[in-house]
Amino acid sequence: MFKRIYWRDVAPYISIAGMAVLLILPQLILHSTIVGSDAIFHFNRIYDAAKQMQNFNFSYFQTNYGSQIARTN
Repeated sequence: MFKRIYWRDVAPYISIAGMAVLLILPQLILHSTIVGSDAIFHFNRIYDAAKQMQNFNFSYFQTNYGSQIARTN
């Protein structure tokens, strides 16, 4: 009725969860977020998605609201 759980079946899941916690541990200890060089790009993606939902103007390939590109005329 009940299947016996073997260590070799559970070990991969435990190791993956352990590595995930190990990678996130510095952020949890310092109470801060690691911001990389492409953070502005990702923050703009979130902002753009929110504005597209707000205005019902959906565009998958274009960034209509959150581009930080310097324009020269």
